[in-house]
Amino acid sequence: MAYLDIGKKVPLQVQQIARATQASMRYYGGNGLDNAFQDGFLPFTPELKGHGVHYVRFDKLDNVFKVDEIEGLNFLPNGQLVAIFYLRTVKRLTELEFPYSYISHPNDDHPYHVSFENIKPHDWHFHLFAYFTGLGSLDWQDITFSQNHAFPDDIIELALDVPMFPNSDVLLSSKFWMIHLWSHSFNPNGLFANTHPGVSPDAPDEHDH
Repeated sequence: MAYLDIGKKVPLQVQQIARATQASMRYYGGNGLDNAFQDGFLPFTPELKGHGVHYVRFDKLDNVFKVDEIEGLNFLPNGQLVAIFYLRTVKRLTELEFPYSYISHPNDDHPYHVSFENIKPHDWHFHLFAYFTGLGSLDWQDITFSQNHAFPDDIIELALDVPMFPNSDVLLSSKFWMIHLWSHSFNPNGLFANTHPGVSPDAPDEHDH
């Protein structure tokens, strides 16, 4: 067997995981978090149980899946990289009047059609009516996050006459899909699991916010 033939036997998903991991190595190690800041990543959530702190590069959220263009990173508070994540926002029914414009568009309510080989839609998870404050800060302790607000009363209270990020530090998302890749820390729940039992075990649960 020729040397080049060996690579052809590697499953596509393994190749994709290797590409994603290699693309994120700049954020691994002692200078990883500093490098993330330099590249435009910002804290997206406070520290959460099973997740650590989510960091997002907002200029990469174009709803086009590219395995080696990293959209999100999970760090421990000490700056240790533990995971990569990908995020897809859902379009809103903007033709309707506020607050009904915050309903997710049924024709756009899905994760990426193309992602890691053999990953199915149910391997992704989603967040409904997520509300963030403190965005733009480099300190994750400035970020607040809550989700699953009642509709529409809470949405009106939260979003009426409030400018949204990046014009302010506030963001309201009707729905977005996520998937984690725990390629920087062994996760007994699985490589694409939603949470990691050993990551920030004493932090607040995402569903308690």
